[in-house]
Amino acid sequence: MQGGLSSPGALSHAYVQHPPLRCDIPDIKGLFYDDANKFLVAPTADRKAIGIQRSSHEVEFRNRETGEGCSKKCRADSETILGFFWTDCPTCDVIIIKTSGLDLLVYEPQSNALRLVESKKCSATWYLYTHESRLLLLASGMQCTLFTGYQFSAGGIVKLPKFEMVMSKSEANNKPVLAAADVHIVTVYGRIYCLQLDRVGMALNLYRFYRDAVVQQGTLPVYSSRIAVSAVDNIIMVHQIDAKVVILYDVFMDSYAPISAPLPLLVRGLASNSKQAAQPADQQSSAYGGTLYGEGWNFLIPDLICDAENGLPWNHDWTCYQH
Repeated sequence: MQGGLSSPGALSHAYVQHPPLRCDIPDIKGLFYDDANKFLVAPTADRKAIGIQRSSHEVEFRNRETGEGCSKKCRADSETILGFFWTDCPTCDVIIIKTSGLDLLVYEPQSNALRLVESKKCSATWYLYTHESRLLLLASGMQCTLFTGYQFSAGGIVKLPKFEMVMSKSEANNKPVLAAADVHIVTVYGRIYCLQLDRVGMALNLYRFYRDAVVQQGTLPVYSSRIAVSAVDNIIMVHQIDAKVVILYDVFMDSYAPISAPLPLLVRGLASNSKQAAQPADQQSSAYGGTLYGEGWNFLIPDLICDAENGLPWNHDWTCYQH
């Protein structure tokens, strides 16, 4: 794949596919964004309960068949609930992330109750989880660069060794704090990677996760103060949001050079876009009714975009061909 992309005469395009995703399931009114699982979902009866974080100290679980609810609360004077997610781990159904650690719970629909299986004590300022990787990262420390990791999968629970991400020092010798929005988990070629934006150094540090180690494997340049990351067909797409371009990387051969020139993000499938590649971004935006890389765009790993301002979920992709 990489040889074809880098060969002379190869053309690449990155695009969102028009029309946006629609829900065609009978009796379902629409798609919803489930932040706990980072899923676009159509509500079905497959899961007997839904979880709702009511506050920073309470998560409610409501039985969809009976309407009955039960809650899990934390100690308001000493800890905060950061979030939760469902899991297919054989020993628990729900993981609640708190500033003091994790609660592993089983939901029992017959009695509409939660049973605590295990608590894991550790400090956390924020967390990152993707259902695709089943990987949970907990950030701590003064700069939020110290990480504890767990993988919750159908095969069980794996605890990763603790590791630290690299941050450049600012000219004023201030210590910048790493934000959750600057860390991205992707899975390509069956490998799990983490990309961390270093805003001071204007670089994207690439880490690879092994069962017994986390290794920094390279650095990608960035050209925008805001970026987003996608993974499509084992290609990492780094969206330079301020510049409104995408840069493609193939890490299979441990090469960290881009495999194409920076690409504009096109809207493929519009009736008016027969000469789409030559159209400026504002014309494509007006054609579909939104703004490319708008403030309301939320990138969901691996390849979805939620346009919250227009209520549109998009699938995006890239192509390469010879001419």
